[in-house]
Amino acid sequence: AEIATSIALSISIYGLMKYFLDYMIVRVVVFGEDEKLRRVVTDQILAGGKPLDGFPENMADAVRHKCYIGRDEYTFLEMLGDPVNYYNIYDLFDAAIFIIDCSTRDQQASLDLFERAMRLGTLNNIKFMIYALESDTSENISESDIKEIYGLERFIQQWYIQPVETPRLRGIEHGIKWIR
Repeated sequence: AEIATSIALSISIYGLMKYFLDYMIVRVVVFGEDEKLRRVVTDQILAGGKPLDGFPENMADAVRHKCYIGRDEYTFLEMLGDPVNYYNIYDLFDAAIFIIDCSTRDQQASLDLFERAMRLGTLNNIKFMIYALESDTSENISESDIKEIYGLERFIQQWYIQPVETPRLRGIEHGIKWIR
């Protein structure tokens, strides 16, 4: 009886916050072949919010982060290993972020990661965004190149390409707003 009351109270509080405060709980899985870029982008996302106590939480092939961005509570699962290692939990997420380096023409490693992840049926049900990191010191692949290389037109779920200028990482906050 106590457990049922506790669950009902939690659901009621969340419902009231959602209704009156436009509060959301947003769960996002983050992929990136280049560990350094993935870490820098994730850190920048988290810098825009207030971290929750007890996070980050290190897992076997992932790091889970929780923070408040505005009124909303975000959970970011930063994937460190192969996407197939967590295939059974992706249906719990609202969105996926793929981080790619547009300053290099060789997209094969990022494409392989993207394809491995998208072959998992559970990711076909959530929207995804590509953070396209662009360098101001070299020629970058274009948005149309990204669409072609990654075959984005074949996906039926919502997707979005968000350019991110490096080294200042301008554009990250706009991507988070799109995910919301």
